[in-house]
Amino acid sequence: MLGYLLYEAVEVTYTVTKLLYTGVSSTYYWYYNIDNLTDDEKKIKQLEYKEDEKDKIIAELKERMDKLEKRLEN
Repeated sequence: MLGYLLYEAVEVTYTVTKLLYTGVSSTYYWYYNIDNLTDDEKKIKQLEYKEDEKDKIIAELKERMDKLEKRLEN
């Protein structure tokens, strides 16, 4: 019985601490207008950035191919 009470006390302490941390950090980010992104959101933004870079590179390569084709035609 004592072990169960100790386990519950630790679990409640952990939960309350986590809630307090989340609340304080969210308030801080809100007050200073800082983006509070989760790890998943950060990964999504990085992937979107990489795809944008790939699109730019592809467009540049297509332009170079067109220029080379025009040179070969002449």
